Amino acid sequence: MSSPLIIWTLLSLAVSNLLDCCYNDVQYPLGKEVAVFQRCCTSLVCGAHLTNVPPFFSTAIVPVILPPAPGQYCGNTTHKYCVDKYGIIRPEGSEWYVTPCEKCTCRFGDVICNRVIPDCPPPPEPHCRPIPGDCCNTWDCEVQPRCIDHEGNPHDLGDTWLDIHDPCQIWICTPNGPVRKPIKECDPLPPQPHHHCTVVVVDCCRTWSCPGCVDDNGIPHEEGSRWEDPSDPCIVHMCINGRIQSFPKNVIEPCPSPGPKPHDRCVYALIDCCHQWNCT
Repeated sequence: MSSPLIIWTLLSLAVSNLLDCCYNDVQYPLGKEVAVFQRCCTSLVCGAHLTNVPPFFSTAIVPVILPPAPGQYCGNTTHKYCVDKYGIIRPEGSEWYVTPCEKCTCRFGDVICNRVIPDCPPPPEPHCRPIPGDCCNTWDCEVQPRCIDHEGNPHDLGDTWLDIHDPCQIWICTPNGPVRKPIKECDPLPPQPHHHCTVVVVDCCRTWSCPGCVDDNGIPHEEGSRWEDPSDPCIVHMCINGRIQSFPKNVIEPCPSPGPKPHDRCVYALIDCCHQWNCT
């Protein structure tokens, strides 16, 4: 028999309140044990069968398996039943869902229920808000979202999301609709070090990429190279991070120690950008 889950649930509640069984001139409510036969590992329980025709249920007293006593052999346990908490009769080995998240099995006279992960329905519309439930979410589709992104996803006031075309830009949902802005604040671009430099974007900010340096005479120099000043051989220039930096030559190439004065005729003089004794 196939029926919607909600009908089963309501019917189970109605059956448990309205029906009972008669055994030896005694009335028993649904789910009540009416007799016990331990030698046969069986009890008789009042329950209700569900049917396809009105009134959709009928009461019956059915055998239910009992756990055997220590050392007892119960023999054949087929054609036995379970009676669930609503008084519904379930055949041995049958399975059913109490809710979409709770599955029960009739096993050796016991009803064993376990929580399962169901295939919950998706929202009817993209803007619907989830309402958490014990099992699956329900959906509130009454409130319209303030913003819709380029992929059709709804966003509430204050939400942010990445621009699908520019990872350095984000969108913010404002009372006036979505507003686009940079993902981070960048320092102003400094002046161009020389005309060989080009603008590049690093970590979402613009900066200069300079392949080398160009001196005052228009001569290019590679990054990391060094050269002597044409007008002063004791000054060395270096290309560092696209900029020319100047140093005394004896800083780049330390001078040897002149040592003690060799004799009285020697004088202290600057030779090859280093102070040495000149004894000529």
